[in-house]
Amino acid sequence: MTRPAAKSIRRQLLRWLIGGLILAVVIAGASLYVRVRREANELFDYELQMVAVNLPADISAVRANTKGPRFKDMADDKIIVSIWDRQGHLLYQSSERFALDRIQAPGLQNTRAYGRRWRAFVVVEPDRYVQVAHPTAVRDDMAARMAVNIALPIIICLPLVALFIWLVVGRSLRPLEMLAAAIGTRNPDSLAPVALDRGVPLEIQPLVGALNTLLDQLVASMQAQRLFVADAAHELRSPLTALKLQLQLAQRESSEITRAALLVKLNERLNRMIHLVQQLLTLARTDAGLSLTPAPVDLEALAGEVVGEYAPLAEQRGIDLGLVVVRAGDYRVCGDSAALFVCLRNLVDNAVRYAEAHSRVDVTLNRQDGAIVLEVRDEGPGIPEAELERVFDRFYRGKQTSASTGSGLGLAIARRIAQHHEVSLQLHNRERVRESSQESAQEQGPRQVAGLTVTLTGWKQSD
Repeated sequence: MTRPAAKSIRRQLLRWLIGGLILAVVIAGASLYVRVRREANELFDYELQMVAVNLPADISAVRANTKGPRFKDMADDKIIVSIWDRQGHLLYQSSERFALDRIQAPGLQNTRAYGRRWRAFVVVEPDRYVQVAHPTAVRDDMAARMAVNIALPIIICLPLVALFIWLVVGRSLRPLEMLAAAIGTRNPDSLAPVALDRGVPLEIQPLVGALNTLLDQLVASMQAQRLFVADAAHELRSPLTALKLQLQLAQRESSEITRAALLVKLNERLNRMIHLVQQLLTLARTDAGLSLTPAPVDLEALAGEVVGEYAPLAEQRGIDLGLVVVRAGDYRVCGDSAALFVCLRNLVDNAVRYAEAHSRVDVTLNRQDGAIVLEVRDEGPGIPEAELERVFDRFYRGKQTSASTGSGLGLAIARRIAQHHEVSLQLHNRERVRESSQESAQEQGPRQVAGLTVTLTGWKQSD
């Protein structure tokens, strides 16, 4: 597939400006010609009238090409004079070559004879009939000469104006060329913002501002990527070292019972490594925004699937895990089902692993003000207020974290998926009073149970 040829702004500007100037000159010349021709028509019509009215009364000889001294100037305008008496006999004809027929109606008339168009003026006097005419080409030639004489200076100046336009366009585009040259000479590691000095025109400043914003985002992205690689290397190095030590211990151990125990621990560490690698791969994909195919997703069915997956783990810890639909209805949203499954699974996984034994974890679906709200509530130790935002950082595990399989990536992945779906993900601690037995209440009083609520709001409703 061939790429379309690049368009030059300079060529487009020159083409349109110079072409527009030429078109304006042509239109001005045409309108000038029309105006001059109208003025010439009025002038020649007046001349025909004056000639017809002022002809001497003693003209009676019928003779071809007869021109008295009074008609010398009229020859320049090719005026043809014809006179008839009242009986229709020809008394005078100024040109034998162009003997025009008599026009009956008086006044200004248009006629055609000898392959030409003529303009004639007819006067009916008491004793004669006078007809004065000349070809309209005389008027057209005169109007054209006057229009050309007036427009000629403008036509002569056209090359100078075109040169001026070329210089102005080149000077105006010079800052853009300088900006392109300055950016082109940078190396890949030079991501400093482009300086906005006084030489940058106002029209280019938004482009430079957008470029600087992109550079800032690129710097932040590269910095985050470097931190990610460094943190990932650190997180992988420790378990790999531990795996190597466990393997060496298992090889040296002679007791089968001790070796089996070491192999069990080795299996646990391998599972943690697999989980960490899977989390890293998921995080890399969510950062790149890959494999996201928006489609209608039933949140109720998706949440039920996640709850069913973690039901065995919750049962082992004696946790009551369930799905609560506060208001029945359609909970279909627009999103990527696989990504949303990973997001919800990470949230439920954190809730089940960090919740207290024999407590509850609820995944609730509700509608508030017409919007869908999904919450994951647990009865765990909660998160200190100072760490509520930090827990979204990659590889961050709070001081109260005790789960051995945690990698510090679950909430980071969940937030990135939520951001790709333009959904708000928030954490907040809550406290409620758990009902206790009467004896326990008398001895210890009502028990305060901390809990963490993860809220997802802002879903796009699917049609």
